[in-house]
Amino acid sequence: MKGKMRRRINLLPPEYRERRKIQWRSWILLLGSLLIFLTTCGTVWMQTSRIRQYHQWILINKKEQSRQLEEWSGLQEYIQRMQQLQEEKRLLEEKNALVMPLLRGQVRWSWRLLQLSRTVPAEVWLTGIKSVLVEQFGEMRLRGRSFSPAAIARFMVELETTSWVEKVDLISIQKIELAGEKLWDFEIVSYFPR
Repeated sequence: MKGKMRRRINLLPPEYRERRKIQWRSWILLLGSLLIFLTTCGTVWMQTSRIRQYHQWILINKKEQSRQLEEWSGLQEYIQRMQQLQEEKRLLEEKNALVMPLLRGQVRWSWRLLQLSRTVPAEVWLTGIKSVLVEQFGEMRLRGRSFSPAAIARFMVELETTSWVEKVDLISIQKIELAGEKLWDFEIVSYFPR
């Protein structure tokens, strides 16, 4: 019976039996295996959670990158539009540089009268306009009527704030009665460069 394992059987009552010795080697091997198993499981769990985090980070970065690409394409359109506008501005400035020497010394009355009409308040109406051109400046005398001197003052302030008028002076103002209505008759003068 070589090679077969023999078992010992102890038929003594339990009080007299020899106590079995604890086999420390088996317990240490079992605990070591358990520790290696738990360490391996923990490592696998940490690696999979890290992989999930990297995957989420990649998804977030892809979304951010696509959003930035959309913004970039919008900015590219904006930049192209700005370049077109700058080119148009440059062309207009070149044309303006060619035309302005030809217009020097000329007074564009249509433009000035249009600006004047925008400054007249509803309570004021003009009865006469007279202009005189001197070498360096022009003078426009305006006659009119109003129901209140405050409206005349507002008209003078509005006229002086326009880009083409340098100074506005009140020449005369007097109270008159016309068709039973009390009115203020006025005359002002505005100075403008040629």
